[in-house]
Amino acid sequence: MAKRKAKPKQSVRLKERVEIFLNSNITAIKKISPTDVRNLFEDLQIYQTELENHSKEMQKTNAELRESEARYRLLADNVSDVIWTMDMEMNYTYFSPSITHLQGFSVEEALAMPPEESMPPDSLEIVMKAITEELEMHSKGQKPPDRSQTIEAEVYCKDGSTVWTEIEGNFLYDANGQPEGIIGITRDITERRKAEEVLKRSEMEYRLLAENVTDAICVIDLDQFVFNYVSPSVESVFGYTVEEFMNLNVYDLLIPDSADHMMEVLTQEIEKNKYGKAEPQRLELEVLLKDGLTSWMEVSARFLRDDKEHVTSILCVVRDVLERKKAEKALKENKERFQSLYDNAPDMYFTVSPDGVIISVNQFGADCLGYSKEELVENSVWKIVYKDDLKMVQNQVAEIFNQKLQKRELEFRKIRKDGSILWVHERTRLILDENDIPIELWIICRDVTIYKQAEKALNNANKRLEEKVKERTAEIQEKNTALKVLLNQRGDDKKKLEETMMSNVKELLIPNLTRLKSGALNSKQQTALNVLEANLNEIISPFANNVSSTYMRLTPTEIQIANFIKHGASSKDIADSLGLSQRTVDTHRYNIRKKIGIGGKGVNLRTYLLALT
Repeated sequence: MAKRKAKPKQSVRLKERVEIFLNSNITAIKKISPTDVRNLFEDLQIYQTELENHSKEMQKTNAELRESEARYRLLADNVSDVIWTMDMEMNYTYFSPSITHLQGFSVEEALAMPPEESMPPDSLEIVMKAITEELEMHSKGQKPPDRSQTIEAEVYCKDGSTVWTEIEGNFLYDANGQPEGIIGITRDITERRKAEEVLKRSEMEYRLLAENVTDAICVIDLDQFVFNYVSPSVESVFGYTVEEFMNLNVYDLLIPDSADHMMEVLTQEIEKNKYGKAEPQRLELEVLLKDGLTSWMEVSARFLRDDKEHVTSILCVVRDVLERKKAEKALKENKERFQSLYDNAPDMYFTVSPDGVIISVNQFGADCLGYSKEELVENSVWKIVYKDDLKMVQNQVAEIFNQKLQKRELEFRKIRKDGSILWVHERTRLILDENDIPIELWIICRDVTIYKQAEKALNNANKRLEEKVKERTAEIQEKNTALKVLLNQRGDDKKKLEETMMSNVKELLIPNLTRLKSGALNSKQQTALNVLEANLNEIISPFANNVSSTYMRLTPTEIQIANFIKHGASSKDIADSLGLSQRTVDTHRYNIRKKIGIGGKGVNLRTYLLALT
């Protein structure tokens, strides 16, 4: 019997027949004919072959699935952006490991964090608004947008800082078309936002510059010479409003000579442009202002090109330079005036190079030396220095250049063209370049020949005067000797007077005091007598000056009380002797201590007063 070919969907029928065959008992099997048995075995073989093929296909499919899963997992685990999923309860269900790189959280920490803790309130509001809007569209049966929504929002990092991200998300739908979750990608855009901020700030700065710069900025169409753009500052420069200026032609603003000059330069630059040699130009043009007056403008111009490098227009920056032109004119006049003053100044001016070459000289200097300016300039400065002073001057100038001495003053002799000598007082100033290297020496010379002659005459007069002084000094010395003799005689007279005074006190007063002390005296009289005796001793004592200088700060009453204290009198005795209250005496004692510098020091007043003598 020929072998039968398998038919489509035969495996299902074979399965049923095999199950019937296996479930039949021996009796039923005996009833099957040999032909049926052969057919059955053929079906079993076909079924087995199909099972093996199916098994191989399943293994292949599983391998492909595993490979695909591994590939997508590898992609998700290593992508720099953060891939995440979320269920409709707003709970995160998956985060790619890159969450750690972006925000610093581990995957587990990120999954456990609700959205309100993962981003600031403002950003959370934006995200929730986008989700709500798409859910409303779905509830109304509207088709959601084909592209995913993209939102810029801040997210928190683990360290508390925030980063700007771009969040792109899509809803996930089940088999019935109902949203069952959200899948999204979060991308760090911090650097992009910084770049955008820089670009925005740059654009704002350039706009602010163009709109507020004092110079006028304009773009001129190269074909028709009309203005494509003018900055608001054109009104302060030309007097026209922006609208008025835009309606003008370039030729409306230039006087004929300036227009011709501009066209000449423009023609040359257009020709150069053919060979790629055109360069920005700066022109000074005389223009007409709105009020009918003219002014000088400096125009900086350059070609503007399209993406094919074709010249389309001219960018011009216009600056009013009328004041500068006036200043330049005044500067020129001042320069001429200065040159006149320089040439006719009453001093000689030189500029000398480091190798001793005269760079410049004023007319007065050349005249003083008997040369013309041409004979001196570019010649050696040493030829006008007197030979006996040459070495000294050369050493001084070399020292100025080598040690970079800013200023130096010299006096030496110069030699005129006719050979005569000229004494000069020279002041120098060293000039350095931007690298602190000497480049030239400025010299101012003043003719001091007449002063030198006067100095010589003065020296001669001084010598004569010194001789007279010596003679006069000898005479004075003789007179001084005589005066010393007189002074010595005066000292002897003074000493004799002191001895006489001492003798009189001791011979005439002391004996009487002694007799009084031996008499019957009350305490008041005794105290007064003791004070009188002590004062006499002080008068004749060589140390009386010390006591007097100390007592200079005291009042007369305080001096009197101090004398009583020094000689041992109590406050009561002093009060009785002077007719004062004891409290008044105590007040004077306090003032005495304070004035002589022992107030509050615990020093005995009588002991201190005795020590002064």
